[in-house]
Amino acid sequence: MGKQIDDLVLSLGGSVKMLADGTVKGYLVRFTDENKPDLTKEYFDTKTDYVFKEPKTSPIYYHHGQDPVIGKRVLGEVAMIPDDVGVWVEGQLKMRDKYDRAIRQLGLAGKLSWSSGTAPHLVEKEPGEKATHITRWPLGMDATLTPTPAEPRNAVTLKALRALDTPGLKALAPEAFAVKATAGDGGDSPQKKPKIVTTSQKRRDNMLRTYPSGGKFHVYAIGEDNEPVGMPVQTFDDADGAKAYIEDQNKPEMLRMAEMFAASQAKTLDGVLAKMDGMQKAWAVPKRGADLTPGMTENGKSFDDFIYAIANNDSAALKAMGSTRTKTLSEDTGASGAYLVPETFMPMMNRIEPEMEIVYPRADRQSVNGPIRMPGISTAGQTAGETNFLGGVRAYWTESGHEKPTTDVDFTQISLNPWELSGYIPVFDQLLSRSVINLPGLLSGLFTDALRFYRDESFLDGTGAGQPLGIINSPGTFIQARLGAGAISYLDLVAMKQHLLSVSWTSAHWIFSISCYESLIQMQNPNGNYIWQENARDGEPSTILGLPYVFTEKTPILGTQGDVVLADERYYYVAEEGGISIASSEHVLFLSNQTVFKFFCKVDGQEKLQAPIYLKDGTTQVSPFVVLGSAATT
Repeated sequence: MGKQIDDLVLSLGGSVKMLADGTVKGYLVRFTDENKPDLTKEYFDTKTDYVFKEPKTSPIYYHHGQDPVIGKRVLGEVAMIPDDVGVWVEGQLKMRDKYDRAIRQLGLAGKLSWSSGTAPHLVEKEPGEKATHITRWPLGMDATLTPTPAEPRNAVTLKALRALDTPGLKALAPEAFAVKATAGDGGDSPQKKPKIVTTSQKRRDNMLRTYPSGGKFHVYAIGEDNEPVGMPVQTFDDADGAKAYIEDQNKPEMLRMAEMFAASQAKTLDGVLAKMDGMQKAWAVPKRGADLTPGMTENGKSFDDFIYAIANNDSAALKAMGSTRTKTLSEDTGASGAYLVPETFMPMMNRIEPEMEIVYPRADRQSVNGPIRMPGISTAGQTAGETNFLGGVRAYWTESGHEKPTTDVDFTQISLNPWELSGYIPVFDQLLSRSVINLPGLLSGLFTDALRFYRDESFLDGTGAGQPLGIINSPGTFIQARLGAGAISYLDLVAMKQHLLSVSWTSAHWIFSISCYESLIQMQNPNGNYIWQENARDGEPSTILGLPYVFTEKTPILGTQGDVVLADERYYYVAEEGGISIASSEHVLFLSNQTVFKFFCKVDGQEKLQAPIYLKDGTTQVSPFVVLGSAATT
């Protein structure tokens, strides 16, 4: 077991963003490329497999469990959210005692960094010309807050980490142990007296004491060193509840037993009365939703009632169930927003995952700081007996001593101007503070999904006017005439592949509108035999004419030009300026008690070819992008 721990591999991420209430944020992993690897010439990127499991969470440790004081104590849990910059994490320290508060103090002072640890036998790497690409790095095992003074994004082993002889927690934050701090004091006033409720009597071997933190009142057992021991015994919403609990625990044992007996008798009587009431209701017609069991609201409403109220736009009923509008998130009726699912129904709901991006992961991506011009070679025009693959350059057979014929190359320039794709949504502060889920995290995920969806849609079908020029509408795309209007035939697909650039036959793939599925299933060869799905017993094959395929809703419907695309996205430029950005502001709608969430990205896209390529026969055209036309005419 010791050898496995020594062999644990680690990678330092970004700096820790620590808030006064113990909230921790930051990038556990940062994406780079082969031009910006770490000191060991290795790098992570969006293509690295992080083996996420749902939910995407990881326990928080301090210094990978190597501190002599803290050891392998779990400090809390973080949610992991991958974006274009890296793997963002956000969580909450448990804030139980002076040790957790000492770690918070280091974070507020900017002395902590994120570090991820994983098992070495699960890591995979791929050497490149300039650096080694880490292709597999499972996350979820160890998200560490570490004070190690090392270079950013430097990968080490746990054994090497021990050799650094990092000072212990007590040495790094001595003031946290010299002065008694209180949970929830913000870390700014260590001499401030804690707001506590104590008793003069002992319960078993320990006193009980209340510590306020994060709007809650946590009751701890106090040990011989006059410090909290372990986890909270109880947690209350107000100080009176905590005080009453401590007073009850300190009552004489006989009195407590007598009160417990009386309470049990009352509970038994209530149970008998409830059973009688249930027998009477059994004869009545069941209420709508009475047969649903996943959860009931405080006013006895079921999920069926919730859906029924939405259908009838019954805002009063929805408000009584604890539901809130989520678009403008006001309490008015009308079409201004959707409704947040009440807390009791959350276990019944699952987020619908959006479809994966198609073009962006496969394209030739360029990071830019504004408009740029990319060089290209003209493929326009045709000359029988010559290929225009080479932009006008050709070679001749000549005899020694004879004059060499001249040749010219026709260069072009491709202009890329990143356009802004953006949106924003205001959220009432009350909803942010009372939501059962991490609403900012959920919204951030939805915003990212939305940007990626519409970005990819523009790469496929964009017009080029204030947005990227998509594959379907680009002049370098070859349009294959459809044999029969409103359908897809086997010969259509054969003709499309014939016009695919020959070097793309091993890297291209099909992109089908989801509306094409039925036509593909029924596709027959000229002899009338089903050729893609031969029977209803087996699943669909993974390729068509030897090339893989994807289905999407981002392309035109069946029968429209672009419902079938054959693409090799290596020949498509994507220029992005700064990646996806998501921000919030409390100031824009301060007087309305709303926080505004803004999300945007700047991106452009365009094919590398300005026209299909004529082959040497002077007639046949090929392209890395082939689209099926809208009708049986050219």
